[in-house]
Amino acid sequence: MKSMMLVAGTIFFAFSTWVAQATVQTKDSFSWSAELVALDEGSKTVTVKASGWGEHVAADFGRLKAGERVVLRWSGYDTYADSIVRGLRANEVKADERFMFPVEFVSFDPERKYITFKVVIPETSLPNIKMLKPGEWVTATSPHGSSSKTTPVVAIRPYVLRASSSGTDAEE
Repeated sequence: MKSMMLVAGTIFFAFSTWVAQATVQTKDSFSWSAELVALDEGSKTVTVKASGWGEHVAADFGRLKAGERVVLRWSGYDTYADSIVRGLRANEVKADERFMFPVEFVSFDPERKYITFKVVIPETSLPNIKMLKPGEWVTATSPHGSSSKTTPVVAIRPYVLRASSSGTDAEE
């Protein structure tokens, strides 16, 4: 009985540590979530769909053409963002602000206010999401400030973390 409790405790501790490491945020970065549309392992890009919100969304994204490079500005606080509030061309960005990074615009659904975009992800993150299917959700971490221009995403993972050894899911 003691050995079973020891094993269960060890598995719980290992799983808790893994979840904590997977969700670590610093003040220099923020996390955001979106629905997976496609993963292109060859170009190390992910196409995702996220919700837009606010008075500028329809005007900003309604004028864009597929393939156009834009900077997304997210609504966020501290280390978390929840929706896209602006889609700006490079000449419209006034400074290196928080909650912003460059992407390739794909499409805008004005009725549902969904913005679909493509963004480069780190090669080290590919194994984290290659088992996901379109329609499942991901959570990404992006840096604040000027480093987001060259590295828009520093990590990406499934929105729902699964531990294969325990058979349970941990949602963030």
